[in-house]
Amino acid sequence: IYTLIIETIGFILIFLYYNHNQLYSESVSQTIFFSIFHTISSFNNAGFSIVEGGMATSLFPQDYFIQYTTITLIFLGSIGFIALSDIFNNLRKKNNPKKWLWNRLQIMTKLSIKVTLFLIAVGALLFFIFEFNNTNIGASFGEKISTAIFTSVSGRTAGFSIIDSASLSTPTVLIFIILMFIGASPSSTGGGIKTTTFYIVIKAAMATIQGKKQVTISNRSIPFSYVDRSYTVILFTLSLIFMGTLLVSIFEPQFSLEEIIFEVFSAVGTVGASLGISSNLSVASKYIIIVLMFVGRITVLTLALSVVRKTMYTNYSLARTNISI
Repeated sequence: IYTLIIETIGFILIFLYYNHNQLYSESVSQTIFFSIFHTISSFNNAGFSIVEGGMATSLFPQDYFIQYTTITLIFLGSIGFIALSDIFNNLRKKNNPKKWLWNRLQIMTKLSIKVTLFLIAVGALLFFIFEFNNTNIGASFGEKISTAIFTSVSGRTAGFSIIDSASLSTPTVLIFIILMFIGASPSSTGGGIKTTTFYIVIKAAMATIQGKKQVTISNRSIPFSYVDRSYTVILFTLSLIFMGTLLVSIFEPQFSLEEIIFEVFSAVGTVGASLGISSNLSVASKYIIIVLMFVGRITVLTLALSVVRKTMYTNYSLARTNISI
C-alpha cells in the first residue's frame, strides 16, 4: 500500500507541474501518461525515459522540480521495502509518541538510510569536484550542485542521466563504478551488493584491525554468519564481474577497458547506465549483458544457494591448523 501511496503522490506532483507549465507534451492525456511512466520508472529505479532524445537533451538539466522529485522517488525506492514498511508502520501506529520517529525505527531501517545518504553525499561531492570545469554539467554554480546530486542519486541505482556520460572524466567514472557496485538496500528496487553488505564488511574489517572478537552496530552484535555471507556476496559478485568483463572484451576489442568495465558493473548492478557503447555491442556481448543483469537482479547469493546443495550440519569441529595470510 505504501508503494501505491508514494507513486500516487509522485504522479500528482509531476502531473500538476507539467500540466501547469505545459512541458514535454501537447495534451492532457500525454501529460498523464508521461507522469505515470516517469513516476513508476523513478520509484522502481528502472531508469527508462520516454522523453524524445533523452533527459540529457531536454529541459531536465535546468528543471529543478523534476530533478528533486525524481531524486526523492529514487531514494525511497532504493532504501528497501523493509525500511518503508517500518517507517509507514511507525507513522500509522505512533508507538511511543514521545519519541522522535527516527528513534522508533529498527536498526536495519536506520542503517539503510544512513549508508544511502552517505553514499549520495560522497558521490555528489566527488562528482562536483572532478567535473567542476565540465561545461556539460551546467553553467551556474547552482546547476552544477543540482546535477551533482541528481547524478549521484541516479547513477548509483536508477541510471537516469541528465548529462552526456561519455564526457565524464576517468576519476568520476571510477567513483560511479564503485557506487554501482554497492548499489541499493536489501528488498529494494535497486541492485548491487547492497548497502548493508558493504557496511557489514567495513565494520568486520575494522573489528579485525582493532582486534575485536565481534562485529557490532548500535550496541548490537552481528552474527558471524552474516559477515560470512557478506564476504561471499562480494567475492561471487566480483568473480561474475571479472568473467563478464573478460568475455565482453573478447567480443569487443574496439572499446576501451574503462568503457567495458563500466558497462559490466552497470549490468550487474542493474543500473542501466552506459558510456555510450550499449547500442554498438555485438549480439554475443548483448546476451552476456542480459545474463549479468538477470543474475544481478536475483543476486549472486540467491543463485548460488539455489544451485549448490547444502551440506548437513555436523555437531563437531576438526583440529585447527595455522595458515599465513
